[in-house]
Amino acid sequence: MIKNHPFIRFAGFAILLLAVSSCKEPLLDNPTCNLPPETTLFLDTTDVNTVISISEITLFWSGDDPDGEVAGYFYSVDSMATWQFTTERSVKVIVPTLGKDTIITRLFAAAADASGDGKYNSSVLYLGKNIGGEPFTDQNSDGLFSSGEPFTDIGLIDPTPAGFAIRIKNTPPVARFQDESDIPAVTLPVATFALDGTDADGVQTLNRAEIALNDTTGANWVSLPAKPGLVTLIADLSVSGDTTEASIFLGSDLKPTGTKIKNLALNANNVLYYRLVDNTDAHSPIVSMPAKGSGKIWRVNASANAGQLLIIRAHELGDGDSLRSVLKRTPSGGVGGYYSNPDLVALQNPDFSQTISKGIRNTLIRATVFAYRKLIWYGMTDPAVNLAQSVIPSYLNAGGKAFVRFGFSGSENALDLEGLRFLPIDSVNQTYYFDNGTTRNGFASFFRSNRYIVRDSVGTYPPANLPDPVFFNSLPQRLGSQAFISQSFYTFVPSSQAIVLYRHDVPQSQDTWPLSKSRYGGFGTPVVMIENLNRNLVFTTVPITFLTRIPPGETYPKSEGGKTYVNPATEILSKILSVEFERPSSRRRP
Repeated sequence: MIKNHPFIRFAGFAILLLAVSSCKEPLLDNPTCNLPPETTLFLDTTDVNTVISISEITLFWSGDDPDGEVAGYFYSVDSMATWQFTTERSVKVIVPTLGKDTIITRLFAAAADASGDGKYNSSVLYLGKNIGGEPFTDQNSDGLFSSGEPFTDIGLIDPTPAGFAIRIKNTPPVARFQDESDIPAVTLPVATFALDGTDADGVQTLNRAEIALNDTTGANWVSLPAKPGLVTLIADLSVSGDTTEASIFLGSDLKPTGTKIKNLALNANNVLYYRLVDNTDAHSPIVSMPAKGSGKIWRVNASANAGQLLIIRAHELGDGDSLRSVLKRTPSGGVGGYYSNPDLVALQNPDFSQTISKGIRNTLIRATVFAYRKLIWYGMTDPAVNLAQSVIPSYLNAGGKAFVRFGFSGSENALDLEGLRFLPIDSVNQTYYFDNGTTRNGFASFFRSNRYIVRDSVGTYPPANLPDPVFFNSLPQRLGSQAFISQSFYTFVPSSQAIVLYRHDVPQSQDTWPLSKSRYGGFGTPVVMIENLNRNLVFTTVPITFLTRIPPGETYPKSEGGKTYVNPATEILSKILSVEFERPSSRRRP
């Protein structure tokens, strides 16, 4: 506890004399003359001479007014350059270190009484300085005192404020990665990290963050803002070699920094190193992802065709390798070897669905999609619906090309059509409700032979006689090992902005199971595949993986109408990816 310092004694004595001389009568004859309060100041440490290693400290004070009550306290943490008012008897304050490793600062507190002149004053003089207006309650939140608003009528302030000098040593910051932000064990040449950290001296003392890949020697560190949050790396695949640079993007909106980081190893394991630096150039301990000693890895896979075609598998049903095999069988001059080994991301992989938060996952997927020229996205079960709605429209606007597949049955019938306006669909209708009894192998289907026909205006697409059983527009939900108890099916109505590619055929003579033609009723020829007018989006309700199957008793290539066709799925994908999606478009990074 310290009362005052020598350098303010003279000023305090002068103010005290002024207060005494302001009495109308000599002091002995005027016992009612107002006297200023006195203040004592405490620190939350036993010894003010101790070097404090944190700039956030708690000050305690008390005041005594010999002839009245203390109305509040003024305190200063910057050697009386500024004063703050409070009615509390303690306060936590952050003492700025001003870019120095160790500083000496002076802290003061002065009690004030309420023996003012009965009116609000916009300036209060203390120790020869204007320390601001009298404290008031800003009831109309305009930042100004208004007539009628409550205020503290400051009278006398302790002319010898209590204070002491302390030494504060700067504390280095602490860097860490956010919770639920472990990088997946394997990624494509895109990765998102969630950087966090603290500084006991206050976040305002942080100067910058620094990251490095695989090598922490000086020149490999890259500077970022002090609180970068989400940091995404997208590899530069335009150069050959085992290592490359990666462009750095910040935030969930992937704001480009214009900065690149070196040493990203392709088809190999990587480590990201991270540290924080404060205003004194003190560095935090280095942390890494994956964490040292965790036994985890982060491998970056980069195929020969990386950046060309990406498959997003958004549900557990279906096999991405089956789709890959279709692409490998495309004819010469079609997709060929160009897309023979497309990259695949399975959203149901535990690395994506369990170990990282939704915000990090969505940013990583969005950045990954934007790194590829063309996209196949199939499956729209929750939570992939919202992700697709947020990713695909901006991807198309940036010049990407997308082949999208999902149906409207089961849990998918609750899709928000407003959020799917990027699809050229006018409406979705429930057309059939299937109840128990007429199922085969636990699946519901309309016909024994489901043939899809091609619209004349796009006759370059091959005829597609798909296998039995083929679902009308989606994979219905299975209830354990039981057959389906009930199932709703939905069809969609194309908008005026759609080009119809395929629709369901009318019943054929052999189509007697499980529904009769009379029960088939007015289903007509529902549309199952469309393309938008920009020719950068194809949407279908046909399960893509089923396009890889060959009808019983038939082999491909086969001849129809004098023309030989390979598997129709191969022809369809070849037409979409190599013809429709090779039309010129504007292309840019996110």
